[in-house]
Amino acid sequence: MKKLTIKEQVLRFVETKSTARFTDIQRFIVDLKYGKGTYDSAARSEEVLRESKINYETGEITYTKVKTNPWRGHFSGAFTSASKSKRVGYFGGSRKIGYFLSGDNRLEKNQKGEYYTVRK
Repeated sequence: MKKLTIKEQVLRFVETKSTARFTDIQRFIVDLKYGKGTYDSAARSEEVLRESKINYETGEITYTKVKTNPWRGHFSGAFTSASKSKRVGYFGGSRKIGYFLSGDNRLEKNQKGEYYTVRK
């Protein structure tokens, strides 16, 4: 039996759901490679300066809690779209279309920003 590539496993995962968000696909890949629950167990809430409020009269800073995950974006290169490669001055315009978005069997993004599977 032929071993399934990560891409084929991702395509099948998305097909079972009909569409999937970027985060759902990220979670699937991380859990597939490193064990079920790995993605979710790495999630944290941290107080960060981003979106904070500064009282300029007192100098007091109020930090905002945001969710973070070190796995977020770990496989983002596989989702690189062609439109990014056409920007002037963006690494000389030589950026390739991502692995999951190229070929006869690939993912495409709908208007809601969710991915679906295309097969030829």
